[in-house]
Amino acid sequence: MIEFMGKEYPVVKNRIVLRYKNLPAVNGKVISEIGGKEIEDCYNIEPTGDGFNGVVKINNKHFPVIEGILVDNINGEKIVDCWRDIKIVNSKINGEIEIGGKGNKMLPIIDGELITCINGNIIEQAWDVENINGKLNGIVQINGKRIPVINGTPVYNIEANKIEDCWEIKNVNNKLNGKVEIGKEIFPVINGEMVPYIENYKIENCWEIENIGGKFNG
Repeated sequence: MIEFMGKEYPVVKNRIVLRYKNLPAVNGKVISEIGGKEIEDCYNIEPTGDGFNGVVKINNKHFPVIEGILVDNINGEKIVDCWRDIKIVNSKINGEIEIGGKGNKMLPIIDGELITCINGNIIEQAWDVENINGKLNGIVQINGKRIPVINGTPVYNIEANKIEDCWEIKNVNNKLNGKVEIGKEIFPVINGEMVPYIENYKIENCWEIENIGGKFNG
């Protein structure tokens, strides 16, 4: 339990739950403001020394927090929003952030570095970004199309077939896993291979694909 404004609240995942919002609760203190701004909500709070890492909501936008300091710019670019599942690893931001003047699109950030191009192509947007061994993994949009990225490399084809679209992309053991569209058909992908059939039945669509023990689940 922790006291805030004359009342005691349980601390759950380093937060207290109020009627309309959550607030960080770290090192025996409830934090209701940061950088002189009121915190409207918070996510993925982790205590660090005298501060915390995580994401806070301010004026209906989300911002990373590193060591208790609100981060509102990166590489000189103004942050106008970020995905609330952003991760702080070794005091560096990883995930997706929205930069002012970049078309209000979420762009990938790995180890605190904003990634705007990949293989000479401009990244228009990004989803499901993960830092695996310091490399970008997830989905990027290039020339209007969503492309899977594994270990920093775009994957345009699978088994000699052009990928038209993709979802739920994960890097498992350095191989592409998830869901792709090939020639207007949708297939699960496990260990870098399409799975068009299951027990002799043709797969017409799929959701929530997972690779568990090298096998198709979903």
